[in-house]
Amino acid sequence: MRVKKQSQRGVTILEILLVLSIGVILIMMSIRQYQALSVDNNIRQLKANVNTILQGMAAFYYVNC
Repeated sequence: MRVKKQSQRGVTILEILLVLSIGVILIMMSIRQYQALSVDNNIRQLKANVNTILQGMAAFYYVNC
């Protein structure tokens, strides 16, 4: 008599935890990258605004003084 072994289908808890941990790591890395790019963009915009204000002040000074 031969006993057939049933094959089990599905995933283990370890596989689920591994996939979740990789997903969390990728999400955390992308959030940090977004924050860094956002800060850099804000600094660049601030420099441009200050430069525009200084140019306007210089033009006003040359015209009125």
